[in-house]
Amino acid sequence: MKDVSINKNAITFTSIVIVFIVIVIYGLNYTTPPIDVGTAYPGEIIVSANTLFSIQPSHYTYIHFAISKYVHLYGNLTSSTYISVYIMNQTNFENFSHGKRFIFIYYVFADSGGVLNIPLIPGIYYIIFDNKNTQWGVGVQITSPIYLSENF
Repeated sequence: MKDVSINKNAITFTSIVIVFIVIVIYGLNYTTPPIDVGTAYPGEIIVSANTLFSIQPSHYTYIHFAISKYVHLYGNLTSSTYISVYIMNQTNFENFSHGKRFIFIYYVFADSGGVLNIPLIPGIYYIIFDNKNTQWGVGVQITSPIYLSENF
């Protein structure tokens, strides 16, 4: 009878590499569904820190929320590559999503991320993460909570 030994370290490493490859491939072909917060109130966290978004090539996703008071929107985000981040109201989001002309309240096109520090009036808003790249998926991480404050 032949003695068969199994190298558990090699199996563990191989498993980790396979899982990593699956995550990368899946992440490049998947867009995180939109987040609908509903009505948000001052002091409320809209999106938690360390939230990850995956956006496939030529796609976008968004965070949708409504406010009934004058507030300030705060937060930080980073990206794995260049991404367009917009903040806009309901009417302009409808124009954006149908390929029409739109106006934004905030815009950043960055590979390192952006800082959100924006005054908002009552209304319905969208934070849009738009991957204009036609070949590569993008990962976006919220590095500090996106939240509302009445303190200006």
